[in-house]
Amino acid sequence: MIQKVDIQIVERLAPKSGPTSSADYNATQQEVINSFAQIANSWNNSLQPLLDTLPSGSTTIIREDRTSDPNPYINGFDGSQIYMDCTSTEITDDGKYFDTVNNRPITIKESFEDLSATLSRSLQDISVQIAQVSQNTGVTPRQKQAIGSRIFDSEQVSSPGSLDGITQTLIRYTNQLQLDLAGSSSYLNGSGVQTLNFPIFSQISAIQAAHSYNAIFNTLDHSNLDIHNHKYFQVPVGDKNAINKTYYLPGTDTFKTGTLQVFENGETLRYPTHYSELPNGRGWIFSSSYEAPESDDDIWAHYILR
Repeated sequence: MIQKVDIQIVERLAPKSGPTSSADYNATQQEVINSFAQIANSWNNSLQPLLDTLPSGSTTIIREDRTSDPNPYINGFDGSQIYMDCTSTEITDDGKYFDTVNNRPITIKESFEDLSATLSRSLQDISVQIAQVSQNTGVTPRQKQAIGSRIFDSEQVSSPGSLDGITQTLIRYTNQLQLDLAGSSSYLNGSGVQTLNFPIFSQISAIQAAHSYNAIFNTLDHSNLDIHNHKYFQVPVGDKNAINKTYYLPGTDTFKTGTLQVFENGETLRYPTHYSELPNGRGWIFSSSYEAPESDDDIWAHYILR
């Protein structure tokens, strides 16, 4: 570190045209000598060793002897030892000028190395992109295949995974739905005009109402039109809300023993692991090990009337 030079010379009073005291003269000379000694010491011990590391200086810098921390007196007075910004931290300037590994600001040399590496990567990326679009057509045959051949040539069959291939698959699915729902692929003309007087769901519901529908075995039976003892009951939203685990059928309904089936959020619960029937056939109670339903759970019960 170059030290500050402090000039200390005291002005002394002397008689006009009179002789100067030898003590005053010697003291003044000593003060001048001390000031020059400070200048010489700062130059010889601080400034000269620093400047001597510059090119053509007498100090030889050996690369292997350099320390990891910048120190111009040991490592040489060059760009590898001068900070880009000595006030930089890992937060300032988005950390661009701070070395988190060595916990110090980066030097001028390190900054240029980072810049060179970034430029090199950018040039490599640009070269790859240019190579991918090197033909005059702008789109290579391989790129055409990835997009879908039929976009460029109607005689070519597109890959099933291409946009055109997926569109063709959807068309086939739609045609199948037309056949399944209306019995004819031309019955649903796609014009946006309703061609079925009643929705398919309504028609199926009407069929179920006119026949004995067994939801468990998913069958329609013409032989039991006068028997409609199968019932479904949906627990009201928010009922119980985990206050307790006992549920009752609506009205005066009671079920035949062994016919009760409980569903929660579309899943069939196991009897008697998850629930047990009330002895009077009026409802059920969830097992102690089973978590009580919450207000947003969907609970259904299917049973045969007693």
